[in-house]
Amino acid sequence: MAPDQINSPKKIRLFLAVNLPKGIKDSIEDCRRKFASRLDAGSVRWTRSEQLHITLKFIGYVTEDSATEITNAVAAACRGTGPLTLTAEALGCFPRVRSPRVLWVGISGDVEPLLLMQKRIDSSTAQWAEPEKREFTPHLTLARLKEPKPKEIRAIGQFIEANKAARFGEWQARQVDLMQSVLSPNGATYRAIASIALT
Repeated sequence: MAPDQINSPKKIRLFLAVNLPKGIKDSIEDCRRKFASRLDAGSVRWTRSEQLHITLKFIGYVTEDSATEITNAVAAACRGTGPLTLTAEALGCFPRVRSPRVLWVGISGDVEPLLLMQKRIDSSTAQWAEPEKREFTPHLTLARLKEPKPKEIRAIGQFIEANKAARFGEWQARQVDLMQSVLSPNGATYRAIASIALT
């Protein structure tokens, strides 16, 4: 190993998220199970229920010692937001039903203050990550799809239509979590390394 690699600080992969209670994750998982058998396992990558969250900002790889600075910057951005009442409900997909690439669960409730908070977080973390080019749309990623077949696209459309009014639960979001994502051949694992209270 080269000397500069030995002395270089360790880098970790981070993102900011609003996590949700286990009861809501379980409710979404029940819905997912009913649907999973209709799709070819090779064309869909499901999000494990314990990893369901609202991504507020993907930071990417930063040095370990940046985590404290990021936490402080996000705490300042979140100040005054207060707890948010959010509801996980309905299903949809990006970019459209005829060519689905991401299957999602929608978020309703205190969406306006959530959007304002996310904009402040985006600005406050600009020195560590690029600003988002796409408009922030709060959602929970249920699955990512790779080249679904026509019969699967039809099944997805029918499932979304049948679950337009599905309601998975309401909760009070009282914190934003700084999450570490560790990649492996078996997929990513997440853990919260800091939490910022919404006051």
